[in-house]
Amino acid sequence: MLALIRTIIRSALRSPENCAVTVLVATSFIVMGALKFDILFGFDACSLCLSQRLFFLLAGLTSGIALIHRSNLIAYPIVAGLWLGGGLAVAIQHNWLLWGPGDASTCGPDVLYLIDFGYPVVDVFKTLLVGSVSCGEDSHKPFAAAAIVCYLALIYVVVTQVRNSLKSD
Repeated sequence: MLALIRTIIRSALRSPENCAVTVLVATSFIVMGALKFDILFGFDACSLCLSQRLFFLLAGLTSGIALIHRSNLIAYPIVAGLWLGGGLAVAIQHNWLLWGPGDASTCGPDVLYLIDFGYPVVDVFKTLLVGSVSCGEDSHKPFAAAAIVCYLALIYVVVTQVRNSLKSD
């Protein structure tokens, strides 16, 4: 399995197009896998899970635009890397709530509750980035840990591509 991952990463680093395709395909599979757990297995995603999916989607969308634009602009991998970095920050927050010494029950209400009862949009976004009570459930532990690994692998691909682009200029 590690040999396959190494081969994929080496292939992704050969050109900006390969990097964009790798990020686009990886983020697509990650989001589709998360949706599979939601729909088929009845897994209820918390607000931090939803935020991480949003960051994966934004990184994939940026890579898709880079492929359509067919430009060697360094801005696309940088923007994708920023989206992935934001997602990594949310994933670290999620893991802190799950594994850290604090109590997740001190977090606020769930996002759907805030939307249903007409809370301000600022409160909804704050909950998406900070977390809610449901973020501390034990059923989220394996997924939250796996999210960090996915973010770090994709950030490695993007940062290495940016470094290679800067060296070639």
